[in-house]
Amino acid sequence: MIIRTALERDWPRLQMLATALGPLLDDTAELEKSFTAILTARDQRIWVLEVDGTVLGWLHVVVALRIGVAPFVEIVGLAVADNYRRRGAGQNLVAAAAKWAASRNLSLKVRSNSRRTGAHDFYYAQGFTLQKQQHVFERPTTAQFPRASG
Repeated sequence: MIIRTALERDWPRLQMLATALGPLLDDTAELEKSFTAILTARDQRIWVLEVDGTVLGWLHVVVALRIGVAPFVEIVGLAVADNYRRRGAGQNLVAAAAKWAASRNLSLKVRSNSRRTGAHDFYYAQGFTLQKQQHVFERPTTAQFPRASG
């Protein structure tokens, strides 16, 4: 089991594993463009877990900067092949992220869908504690903006 930084050649496998997280955009060229940009970003990292030359998992983190909140590292994606779960893959990927966050003296956070109770159990086992619950709202780009008054 090897944990290493993702490379451009890993894209097809990462994309395939990402489908477990939910539907992907139809524009795969746009997804690949984003992946390539992430690989060169100073404030983001993607690690992969490789066994016998096959990528079986990945984890993506970003340094989150917010007004009024201390900077932190956030796990924004984690996927492990079904047949490799509960074998230390996720734990080792999270350990790589935790080490990277600690090297920057930043805490490590993650958000998880309220329905993903198995993921919650996993994160508790990795030493995370529940900090808050929230709703996520999205406004489609096609929505009409209200007129500004005054």
